[in-house]
Amino acid sequence: MNGNALHTHCRSAHLIFLYFLVSLALCSLAYGLPPDPWGQRDYSYVDCRTNIYPGSGTVVATFDVKFFTDNEGSSKVAGYVCPVLITVSNNALVMVDTTVAGVLGGTVVGNWDYRDVGEGPAPYNDPTRSPFHQIVAGFTGSSSALSPGTYTMLHINVEVHDSCTVGIDTLPAPPYSVPQVAHIDAQTYEFLWYEASCQVCEAGPRIGKGYGVLEDYKDHIDTYSDCSQYRLVDFTRQERYKYLYGHNHNGKMPDNSYIITFKQGQPPVIMTDPDNYWNNIAQVPGVDAQVYAGWVYDYMLHILGRNGIDNLGKGMNTIVDDTKFRSGAFFDAISDILFVMKPDTTGKRSAAAALDLIAHEWGHGITKYTSNLSGQRYPGALAESFSDMLGVSVGFATNDPNWKIGENSNTNGEPIRDLQFPHNGYPYPQPDTVGDQNWNDADSISCPLPNQSNDSCYVHINCGVPNKMFYLLANGGTHYGVTVTGIGRETAMAIMYRANRLYWDTLTDFVHAATGSIKAAFDSNYFSPWPLQTSRAWTAVRVCKIMPGDPTESGTITIGDVIHIINYLYDKDRLPCLGTDPGNCWTPNPFCRGDVNGEEGITTSDVIWLVNYIFNKDRLPCLGTDPINCWLPIPSDVCCKLP
Repeated sequence: MNGNALHTHCRSAHLIFLYFLVSLALCSLAYGLPPDPWGQRDYSYVDCRTNIYPGSGTVVATFDVKFFTDNEGSSKVAGYVCPVLITVSNNALVMVDTTVAGVLGGTVVGNWDYRDVGEGPAPYNDPTRSPFHQIVAGFTGSSSALSPGTYTMLHINVEVHDSCTVGIDTLPAPPYSVPQVAHIDAQTYEFLWYEASCQVCEAGPRIGKGYGVLEDYKDHIDTYSDCSQYRLVDFTRQERYKYLYGHNHNGKMPDNSYIITFKQGQPPVIMTDPDNYWNNIAQVPGVDAQVYAGWVYDYMLHILGRNGIDNLGKGMNTIVDDTKFRSGAFFDAISDILFVMKPDTTGKRSAAAALDLIAHEWGHGITKYTSNLSGQRYPGALAESFSDMLGVSVGFATNDPNWKIGENSNTNGEPIRDLQFPHNGYPYPQPDTVGDQNWNDADSISCPLPNQSNDSCYVHINCGVPNKMFYLLANGGTHYGVTVTGIGRETAMAIMYRANRLYWDTLTDFVHAATGSIKAAFDSNYFSPWPLQTSRAWTAVRVCKIMPGDPTESGTITIGDVIHIINYLYDKDRLPCLGTDPGNCWTPNPFCRGDVNGEEGITTSDVIWLVNYIFNKDRLPCLGTDPINCWLPIPSDVCCKLP
């Protein structure tokens, strides 16, 4: 149907209505006729169909008026009169179609001998205004009469420029006071009519409500309506929806990225609900996974400044009730899908209940697209720790403010790991410093073959060391005699994220992770306490043991260290060492002890730097020791213990 058809009024229906009126008169039409002797089972109703407004412009929505009859033999229906009142909400009406072709095309009435469409009485006779009254009539000879069954009798075509509700009901209009049918046996009856309220739905984002695994009420679940059901599909982090009323996530995902939660199957299917109230027990893992993925994205974007796991706004897909393992969750680095297990072991809940675990797994996605830390030995433990850091950080920023990981996935409430108290990990305690009773050496000699039985050389155990470091850096405290002044969780997380992004690589171990994170702290705010406190946090867990600027190995920085570096630069003799035989007599051990400007070499610049540090020279905008010595050494290699 084209637009012109909608704006073309049909010719007057008076002639055919007159024919039909005569026919009804011959059939003994009278007001207040007796009920249908066949049980009043002839009735008309509206099939609303699914009508979707695309979000802009106009659309023609069609609603089918259908008729059911159980009459047989000489009582077949041969005439039909339907006066219809059409009401369109939201000021959305553009035009009601009044053409015979549009209203009756493809219907049984459209094939009858006489048929017409007319407008009702004023003030309901303007098809561009709501409400509008329309009368449809037709009759036929016995050969075309209706046998028992259900038939489409007419279409109501409404052009609208917005989503809306379309009410469809009958309204008396002279000479027809009620909807009527005529039978070929000269009987005419009122038929039953079922009023309809139909939607022209705009498919798009909605806000659902429901419950999570812990029976906790969620009053904001980002879903999508396709006008027939609601799906756990979140469009609202896309940049085009950044200011969408009621959502206000201010996201930056591109138009082809979504947050979607699937239920495991062959293949997995997007989770759906008929009324957007997600209260079925089978839905609760999906509710948590969907909500928490959105929170993780928001934290990545608004706190870390990262647009999703790949920094390009990649979507976040979760599959719940997976059965690959007995419990837990894992991020698949090949597909970038988060799998949440359906627990089949005593004492476990779905990991979807634990926001920190969900954030932890998405943290592996960040690591994939940044340092790509190996999943074994010390790099693997560092990867697990970074994800734990993200897990607790998202928890503090939302509704899970504690230093524990995974406590909501255990029915006894015990945490899988605890960043404040790593020894409290359940069922496997973690170390809180290198070499303590829970520590496991993970070098190639101590653990020659990483495998599942040894946890890929203890990645979920040794992660307790950088976990404790992060707690100290964020919150402060004294650990093994080293006092750390906390710099706050968000600042600490930003530093670790920057280190992961710029300074760590696939094989980074703990000491090089420390060096990288201290450099990240210098990058973030050179003249602040952050670099020194980052170093102290790593020192407290016995990762940082060697000081840059201390080639004499005295444990402090003095003029003697300056002289040592000068002697190295000029290759001075040092009995029994003469000249370059067997080598430079003043080479620092390790070499990074002599590198104080972080350039991974030793030059006269390091001498000047060290002298300025010793005499605490100003260095705009840094003055004196406010807030730190302006020439604090920058770590390199394994030299990460700052003075």
